[in-house]
Order: sequence, then C-alpha cells, then structure tokens
Amino acid sequence: MAVALYQACIPFHLSEAREIFNMVNGNDFIGIIPDTVFPRYCHSLFPDEDRVIDYMNLGYENTEAIIAAAHWYPPDRISVVRS
Repeated sequence: MAVALYQACIPFHLSEAREIFNMVNGNDFIGIIPDTVFPRYCHSLFPDEDRVIDYMNLGYENTEAIIAAAHWYPPDRISVVRS
C-alpha cells in the first residue's frame, strides 16, 4: 500500500517506519508471548527501546531452534511477604 501511494505521489505518514524497514531487512525482533495471550497489540509487554512490533506464540514446530536463537529477558523477581 505504501509503495502504491508513493508511486501515485500521494502524501502519507508511515507509522513505525524504522521497525518496518528492520523487518524487511531481517533485523527486527519478534516478541514471543505466552500461549494464553493473543499475539496482537502486545507493545506493553516489551521495552520501547527494543522496537518490537510483531508477536507470536511459541507453537510446536521448531521450538528447540527458536528457543536457542531467542534473546530472553531476565525473569521478574518474585518475593514472598510473610505476615
């Protein structure tokens, strides 16, 4: 769509242009989210500086290779409060 608008000399604003450029070049990050979360609108689950705009559930195919190649965030610290 953006290419067609550009070729027709129609002005437009391409949101997240840097992220889309990184996707096309294979330099983007894909956020892996739990199976209980639908992979859409998950921006709040990842730091803004990582510019993650595409999400997926891990699934059942090639899981070993994906897990080995993934960059994982450290787990959140959990503490128990004694009363």
